Amino acid sequence: FALNLLSGGWFVTILVVEKQYKLRQVMQMSGLSMPVYFGVMFGLFLCEYLVMVFAFYLLLTAIVPIAFFHEHSPFLMFIFVLTWGVCLVSFSFFASTFFSSSRTAGVVMGFGFLFVGDMASRVVLFQWLMDPDVTSADYFMFQWIPMFAMYRFTGYYGVAAAMGEHLTFENVADGPYLELVATMLVQSVVCLAMAWHIEEAGGVGARRSCAAFCACSREGGSRRGTKTSEERKAEIRGHVLSQNPSLSDRLLEHPDDVKAEEIRLLEG
Repeated sequence: FALNLLSGGWFVTILVVEKQYKLRQVMQMSGLSMPVYFGVMFGLFLCEYLVMVFAFYLLLTAIVPIAFFHEHSPFLMFIFVLTWGVCLVSFSFFASTFFSSSRTAGVVMGFGFLFVGDMASRVVLFQWLMDPDVTSADYFMFQWIPMFAMYRFTGYYGVAAAMGEHLTFENVADGPYLELVATMLVQSVVCLAMAWHIEEAGGVGARRSCAAFCACSREGGSRRGTKTSEERKAEIRGHVLSQNPSLSDRLLEHPDDVKAEEIRLLEG
């Protein structure tokens, strides 16, 4: 829970800070593409999370002998931790698209992780795990929340370790391990796809209405591809001059990419 609270809210805050202060725009103006930006930030956040997990793992195995960390298969535990790290970072990218203020993002996500974590731990650890009538279908209605899947794993295999039932390759299919890993992988793909789509549809740091977002979803990028170079040039020139009547035509005699950047700066 400490790792989720510290890392999840922190990741979202960093992403919103770069959007809020136009740092992402500056990097794009310097030639950085969005796929590279997403890839670099994703790798950075995931590495930070794994370093924290490794530090806690050493602490809770060498100093405080807790069965949950050394009774189960280390490889299966690592696979789950890695999967959850990917899911957490993906969810952070998705959550960052809904904020324009880093302060608001930090407060909302901090309390969000605290509330969802407390709710999930109480429901899973203190009620459902001890109820023999609860099935996987009962978990499914909450399991679409990324943190809930992690807490189900923690609760289930924490109780299993206390009872001497170790997680191994022989019995991995008997519990919810495979279901939880698959669920988090699907959540990761969905969160990343939604984050990418929202950023591309709304632009970097831009605010658009729901109707504009839906229109962009329907049209995608095909509209720009159907226009000729001259039509696109005329559209750019007309748009800039309509928004800035005092702007001289002379300033528009630049390559298309420079003109597009000028328009984005004027709009933003």
